[in-house]
This record gives sequence, structure tokens and C-alpha cells, in this order.
Amino acid sequence: MNFKPYGYSTVSPYLIVTDAEATIRFMEALLGAKEIRRIADDSGRLMYVDVRLTAIIFALKISCYADRFFCDRKPRIAPGSSESVCDG
Repeated sequence: MNFKPYGYSTVSPYLIVTDAEATIRFMEALLGAKEIRRIADDSGRLMYVDVRLTAIIFALKISCYADRFFCDRKPRIAPGSSESVCDG
């Protein structure tokens, strides 16, 4: 059974970033990368992005959501801020 999505390389870099939009702009402007998939939460905040650079797809995970696949902690909004932070 093959769990590798079609078009993905055998090894895919998985980056945890705090500012995905800036990282995407950097990769596009300087490296010629192309965004191929984006996933947002219910409020529209970016959670995950795939970016293709030549034959390699980079997975960008926003740091607040990094543990979401591994534990039950949910992101929350910091008091007096529109930015989400992680519990724990």
C-alpha cells in the first residue's frame, strides 16, 4: 500500500513556521516556488500549505497548529489579540 500522495517526492521537507504568508512570498520570489494547496481553519486562519519547488513539495505548518495532528490541544485567541496561540 502506498501512502505517498501522487506528485510528492519520497522525502518531503516539513517546515513549522510562524508566518506562512511571508515564507510563501520568500519561496516564490527568490526560489520560484508555487503554492499548490492551502488549508485554513473554520475562521479562515491558515493552518497548512504545500509549496512546490522544482520536484520537491514543502509542507508548511503554522506553528500554532503544529501539535494539532499529534494531540488534542486546540489553538485559542490570546486576550486582546487577534492572533491565535496554543494551549499548553
